[in-house]
Amino acid sequence: EAPEAARRAGDALVEQALWDEALGTYKQAVEVYPDSGDQTHLARVNGAVLAYRLEDGDTTWSLLEPLLAAESISPTIKAEAVFWAGKLQKKRGEPGWRGTLEQVEPLAPNTYTAFRARSILDGEPDGGPVALTFSEAGVDAADLGVDFQGELGERAELLSWASSLTSTVTATATATITPASGGVDPEVERAAALLRLGFDDEGYTAMRAAAERMIQRGDYHALARLVSYLRYHADTFTSMLIAEMLARGQERHGLPALLLKTIYPTPYGGLVMGEARERDIDPLLMYALMRQESQFVPDALSHAEARGLAQVIPSTGQGIADALGDTGYTTQDLFLPHVSIRYGTYYLASNLPQFDRKVLPALAAYNGGPGNAARWLQGSALFDPDLFIERVDLFETEDYLRRVYLNYGFYEMLYR
Repeated sequence: EAPEAARRAGDALVEQALWDEALGTYKQAVEVYPDSGDQTHLARVNGAVLAYRLEDGDTTWSLLEPLLAAESISPTIKAEAVFWAGKLQKKRGEPGWRGTLEQVEPLAPNTYTAFRARSILDGEPDGGPVALTFSEAGVDAADLGVDFQGELGERAELLSWASSLTSTVTATATATITPASGGVDPEVERAAALLRLGFDDEGYTAMRAAAERMIQRGDYHALARLVSYLRYHADTFTSMLIAEMLARGQERHGLPALLLKTIYPTPYGGLVMGEARERDIDPLLMYALMRQESQFVPDALSHAEARGLAQVIPSTGQGIADALGDTGYTTQDLFLPHVSIRYGTYYLASNLPQFDRKVLPALAAYNGGPGNAARWLQGSALFDPDLFIERVDLFETEDYLRRVYLNYGFYEMLYR
């Protein structure tokens, strides 16, 4: 489609660092295709962000302004436009910047853009959010993990919410899941048994199939019962996967607390808290990182040979082992949770001083290497975390930063 091709042409020029040509291409796309819906809106936003990078405030505003009052526009795209408009107003010292940024959350609640807007409104320092120390984080170990007895009220809330979605089954919010598997359908028990016996692929497939059948029947109450069951009986990845299925298509800001805590879980609490205390960093930042790195699968292995919960590559693992004096270390040790968490926490913490404890550059160093992170953190990016992300020229790392930051926003919301 021509409007999309025109917008993508601008994106391609940005990737080649041909800034002036890219900005001209975006502006031309808007002029030639002024009424092409999302593609025109995206061209405006992408062009505005580039103009902001080039310190062309007038062009930034001229591209964004028509979107601020637009009604036939995706809320996500509008939130992005409002976000950059608010940043421009703040940069210019205009008094209305707070009011503009406060519009982002209602447009796109609990999204990456909304969490970024909230951080700016909360007074983040120049250069973006700074990693909290362990004591500043104030995380209570008692709030981590699962607590069957303590979560009774949250289970009732989850089942009540699911009942409002259920189209074929009338159920009461007082239904409970017991520590035993009573009331769980035989197919789920079979899938859980496969997982316990180590047949991971077969178990995940069977569990997903059972959940999909519940969704097809419109029986969300049964699916909520399954999520509750898995939270206390299955591995973290399986319960997280099925909880994500229950949340599919629903606005994250309206989800019950127990469902969100299952989607953003906190396993290995003792290990994470211990290593975070040792390295003086926020344990929730490590959870946000591990959720993206491995989805809490201890034996995760990436195409780059990264291993374990924190996805440490063998060469980095050997360097950390040498630094820590772990003379008996082998590459296979990275699959052990206590080793992976120890090494991952050490590596993240070791990158913080170089970047003045700035969260995003330290995460970029973890994923893309300290050299790349230092290269991206130049010029105006030193003082603007959003420009820092725009300077990241590795798609994997840019996507990683947005995902981990989003994870971190949820972890802070749930456990801080």
